[in-house]
Amino acid sequence: MPRPRPPRLTVLVAILAAAALVGLGRATAPASGAARARGYHDGTAAGYVDGFQAGRAQGLQEGQAIAETSKLPPGARDRAKAAFDAGYRAGANAAFGGYDGGWSLGQPYVVVLAKGADGIHLRNGTTFDVPDGFGEMLIGMRAGFRYNHGDESLDVLPTSSLPRSEVAWSLYRAATMPAWLPSYLAPYADLELPNLGPRKIPIVRWAVRYVGYPYVYGGEWGSVTPDGYCCGSQPTGGFDCSGLAWWTMKHPTKLWGNVPPRPYDGWPLPERTSADMASTRPRLAWDEVRAGDLLFYDGDHDGRVDHVDVSIGNGWAIDSSSGQGGVTIMWIGDGWYRDHFVHGRRIIPVQTTT
Repeated sequence: MPRPRPPRLTVLVAILAAAALVGLGRATAPASGAARARGYHDGTAAGYVDGFQAGRAQGLQEGQAIAETSKLPPGARDRAKAAFDAGYRAGANAAFGGYDGGWSLGQPYVVVLAKGADGIHLRNGTTFDVPDGFGEMLIGMRAGFRYNHGDESLDVLPTSSLPRSEVAWSLYRAATMPAWLPSYLAPYADLELPNLGPRKIPIVRWAVRYVGYPYVYGGEWGSVTPDGYCCGSQPTGGFDCSGLAWWTMKHPTKLWGNVPPRPYDGWPLPERTSADMASTRPRLAWDEVRAGDLLFYDGDHDGRVDHVDVSIGNGWAIDSSSGQGGVTIMWIGDGWYRDHFVHGRRIIPVQTTT
């Protein structure tokens, strides 16, 4: 059954264009040639890099044209400017404030998604403390507003001050997101987990702290790797899929192991890659999976596991993927994740109290 199509995003596009116009007014002048500007606006990686390096004066002219011909609600332009300026200056989780301001003014149902994510809770009503801006960050990541850099030293954290080009990318993605996307993300309007016991609640508390961290190939630390670490280095905090599984679940070891500052010890997980983690037995079918289990996927149906995340129950998982630009709480109850699921693995011993 096809998903319902939400209202058109005309107002959102206009507001985002106005916000971008004001907030990016002091961008560096671009290199000569309209091709660079066109490349940036088509959303390609090469075009983005050109825009990142050269600025986007041509884009500002296009935004000016859109803004001047748009019929914005009374006061919307001023409020969009304030939201963008506050987000850009603050840097931190409010760094996505430019497009959050656009959402607030133009599409209330998207704000509902962010509020639902902020209210992550168990079925019995138990809630979790989340960082400021958690909901906006999570929905923004899931909507594809984060750029995943090939040069990982350019990746940003939830607390990073964003360069103008990074904000411009987010605004551009928000303004051009497909009409079906808000309804596709509808499960986030009520992010409810099953009732969890004392071993698993700390996993969720720990995981929500890292939503918004970037995807880093080989990454397994929440910060730059410390001096003397045996197994490689990373230029910023961040994770690949199996590195996040380690950071969240692995019992620290003296050899080839990270030592997260977690409030719980973790469980044995010596394998590092998703394929190696998936190679053990017994294996869990979809309907056997519970919170705390590892979930494995074959993304290209070649018979080899190439992705892993950690279930937190009710069709949700803590996940790091390059397609989202980093760490999110992922809805896996249907769609790509359900279609590519291979099997699960339990590393938390079964007890009466879960």
